[in-house]
Amino acid sequence: MNEIVFMRHGSTGVTQRFLGSSDVDLCETGKAQIAQLSASVRARDFDLVMSSPMKRCVQSCTALKLEEQVEYDQRLQEIDFGLWENEPFDEILAKESDLVKQWGRGDVQFRFPQGEKIGDFHERMEEVAASLNTLIDKKILLISHGGVIRHLICRLLNLSWQNYLLFAIDYAKFSTLQLYSEGGVLCSLNRERC
Repeated sequence: MNEIVFMRHGSTGVTQRFLGSSDVDLCETGKAQIAQLSASVRARDFDLVMSSPMKRCVQSCTALKLEEQVEYDQRLQEIDFGLWENEPFDEILAKESDLVKQWGRGDVQFRFPQGEKIGDFHERMEEVAASLNTLIDKKILLISHGGVIRHLICRLLNLSWQNYLLFAIDYAKFSTLQLYSEGGVLCSLNRERC
């Protein structure tokens, strides 16, 4: 069995906007959120620490004092929303309602305007899940983004990726999954301790 502890980076202060490939810093609140987790993380003996290489995750790793043991993995980056990056949800919905509906239908061929194709994002998540499945008896801390964590939880629980919105993934919180050869078991969601 592998134990995977997912942690979403701290808050960036950006709300109600598409924030995927925009490489933004943690806000002061986000830094404080992560600082409160440091003792809990240090109390665990992780065999592997994986993280997205985006600033908000790198800064989270640094605040947790994990910089010596973290492996940054490009596949753990959030999806690229293209021209929708850093744009307000309500404005995109008003201007691009047909595209938003197409995205909502779960079409894997859908590509965000000048951004990433949904199918390519899923392929990245499949690769990460396959990598996690090759490990044996490891305790893994995986620091990433809300969309990445949601999709990996679905994949490791053998659920359709279209169920990803069933999982709310809070900033600077831990969610734990035990991974067996037969599949995963979600043990906790959005805990303050790992």
